[in-house]
Amino acid sequence: MLIPTSPLTSPGSRLKNNIATQVIEDFLRMPEGGSIIRIHEGPNFPDGLYSSGIDNHFQGLQRTKDGLHFIATAGAKKTNEGHLFVKDVFSHTHRIPQQNAIKKLKDYRSGPIGNNSLIDPVSQEDMNIKTFEIEVGQNAYWHAGGFSILDQVLVVPVEKKFKLNGKTVYNSKVLLIDVSDLENPKRATNEINRLGMAAGASAIVQLSNNLYLCAVWTDSDGLDDRFDFYLSQSDDVFGSYNKIGSVKGSAIDKVKKDKPKFQNINFIQESSGRLYLIGFSNKNPLVSVGDNYGYLMEVFADNLQHPSQAVGIDAPSVQYLHKKFFGQAHSYCDFSASAGAHIATDGQMIIYGGHHFRRNGVLKLSEYTARIKNYSKKITNIQDGVIELYDDEFFGGRCLKIYGTQHSTIMKYHDIIVSGRHFDNGVSAIRFLLPENVTYNIYYKEGCDTTVNNKKIPLVGTGNVVEWAQLGNDNGVASSSKFD
Repeated sequence: MLIPTSPLTSPGSRLKNNIATQVIEDFLRMPEGGSIIRIHEGPNFPDGLYSSGIDNHFQGLQRTKDGLHFIATAGAKKTNEGHLFVKDVFSHTHRIPQQNAIKKLKDYRSGPIGNNSLIDPVSQEDMNIKTFEIEVGQNAYWHAGGFSILDQVLVVPVEKKFKLNGKTVYNSKVLLIDVSDLENPKRATNEINRLGMAAGASAIVQLSNNLYLCAVWTDSDGLDDRFDFYLSQSDDVFGSYNKIGSVKGSAIDKVKKDKPKFQNINFIQESSGRLYLIGFSNKNPLVSVGDNYGYLMEVFADNLQHPSQAVGIDAPSVQYLHKKFFGQAHSYCDFSASAGAHIATDGQMIIYGGHHFRRNGVLKLSEYTARIKNYSKKITNIQDGVIELYDDEFFGGRCLKIYGTQHSTIMKYHDIIVSGRHFDNGVSAIRFLLPENVTYNIYYKEGCDTTVNNKKIPLVGTGNVVEWAQLGNDNGVASSSKFD
């Protein structure tokens, strides 16, 4: 189904995403390895696409504000189509808070999903439910790239390239799509046209004066690697935009040296009032090869807060802050394919990475969340609990995360996948947050068996975070685990 184009106007209220509470701390406290999320492709997936080949893969990935869906983009040159996919992720909503829970229901739903299928088959609650065509036809801008979401509005860069007098030329557009009704998205008539320029990734944010700032990253059109900035002419997100300038990658520390290929970018607003821009990159063009990195930058846009008009205003400045390694690319996460940042309703930042292709009817993602820390008071509800099992000492390497009681009984570590590989190196560091007198046992033997020497490591809850950076003689011996 082709997304219809029609004149749209902004809703009466402000458009905003959830506000982050501590962006830098969350970013730096994320482990290299993420939790594994698998989503069934469902009955509405286009036949013959997005399973292999060049110019035929997923491009963008975002989780909706309420946390109940993922949206993805993809492009297929061979059929001249760009697609938008809507995916349910309802299985994690069964983790419902009981009495005395620290978090509210909406916080669980928009918060971490965790490993939704460590060993079990993919839940039918986690499925691609809708497929839409963004562009189709001989003249289509088929390459639907790394997009962002602002509340219920998508900003999607689309591009095409062709030969002109022996040279490769790009044309691109940035589309604004209303997804307030996920079953009936609508594409705005107004769009940002970029003749002679590529558009690999885009992001949008509403400023305090109600104008909208859109950033477009490109590194493939033969011009400078750069962020191009556009400012809306009014408080209508679906209205007209003027280009106000660019910031070259060479003008940003670390970006100048590394020359990253940002596949996706996101604006992130913090409760402190700071505005961040995060970019995700894996420079290796081969599938499931290379290193995944996130680049955290700060945007200074004070000059845009009270303009009398959009024309003649300088672009905001961009300052590099931190670079973070998110492990080597693998079949569950490759930042050269798709990635995105999501802010939960409680302010926690969560990062997602996807793969280029579907495999055996399954779409694969990875989820990265910051290491756990204490709440202002002790937890008393097991659904507020988190367990982190690391395969390297001092909380290094890959991390298996268990939220509440979800997928908490693991009979054989060798059978589960963490960061693209079997989790069979044992456990060498542990961090956990459990209510008092709640015990999670880690067993030496598979099958949670204690018949030989009664070997197990009990994790006894205190209501606060407990950390074991080294396990001494217990290093690397774990094979299974479950709650008492």
